[in-house]
Amino acid sequence: MPVSYTYKSENPKDNNGAPMACLISKDAQNQVSFKNAGALIYIMVKNIPAGYTRAILTSQGTGAPDIAGNVEITFTAEGIPTLKTLTNSNVTEVSGTDNKVVTINFTTSDALQDLEFYFPIPVNTYPELNISVAGDNKNTLSIKTFRGDDGKGVMAERGVRLYATVAIDKVIGEVPTEVESVAKATEALKNSNAIVIADVPDSENSPEIALPKKSNSENEAVSISFDKILSLIHISEPTRQAEISYAVFCLKKKNKKKKKIKKTKNNTKKKKTTPHHINTS
Repeated sequence: MPVSYTYKSENPKDNNGAPMACLISKDAQNQVSFKNAGALIYIMVKNIPAGYTRAILTSQGTGAPDIAGNVEITFTAEGIPTLKTLTNSNVTEVSGTDNKVVTINFTTSDALQDLEFYFPIPVNTYPELNISVAGDNKNTLSIKTFRGDDGKGVMAERGVRLYATVAIDKVIGEVPTEVESVAKATEALKNSNAIVIADVPDSENSPEIALPKKSNSENEAVSISFDKILSLIHISEPTRQAEISYAVFCLKKKNKKKKKIKKTKNNTKKKKTTPHHINTS
């Protein structure tokens, strides 16, 4: 299996190169039925910034198996194919090739772009499968890591597809950190300037998010989004000295009417509204 692919932008569905195989019986050569032999990862990455040209899948963790290189397909008595990597191949691999990394090369855009990527992988159990995007003179952005359930790794079985949709934050240019509640937001913002909060129940009486002080940049952007919000939120910056731009995304209401968020010197009050941006200096 190759270590690199070229993205087909004309028809993204053609990038689905899932390996398929069939067993042809000498007594029934007119009955040919191809079946999936391996597993497949599908991921939609939204808001890819300009300058990025590579989507990278990495098999990582202790004892991580290869996802490229020499493979073999075996068949059951019923003709079901299974694709696996060869651990003791007699074929010499290209010197220096890292078969734990697969790259899809795509064309950069002057604007944000949404792309869907397909990564075919052999049948195996993987400790972790990480997807990132990279570009020349660009910081590599980790987009998604598949880890499986209960620490047992990712079980990539024949015919299985792993799905994900990830949106890179338009303001910060990174993948937001997922936060379970408002109470954990301040701590998460110490390490990330973009977070998404899963739920704000109406039982929380006007919770507050205090932006922690950072001194690594003269100007910072902070992005906070909510999957669901049923309470008034206060966003304060008592210890921040730098100028900050706020991008606040709120829950859509059925009537789709917009309401403004009032920004005071020390806090931002937030109610249910349609998504919008607030920039302050």
